[in-house]
Amino acid sequence: MSNQKELLGRSEMEIKNLLGKPDATDIRSRGQKFFEYGVKGGSLCDPKITEAPEILRIRFDALNRVSEVAIY
Repeated sequence: MSNQKELLGRSEMEIKNLLGKPDATDIRSRGQKFFEYGVKGGSLCDPKITEAPEILRIRFDALNRVSEVAIY
């Protein structure tokens, strides 16, 4: 999260180059897209792990630029 501001405004391709292929992708209406990366625990990192996951979620706007970064 300390590098959140560095990710804002970057393109989808730049994010893939920095972080690799997302663990999950969610496409919504109005051209919004979300990438999710498993950071710690949970089934996105390893299906055998049952602890509560920590997930990095990156939201892209209709122009494929990062508009929001959150960990939940």
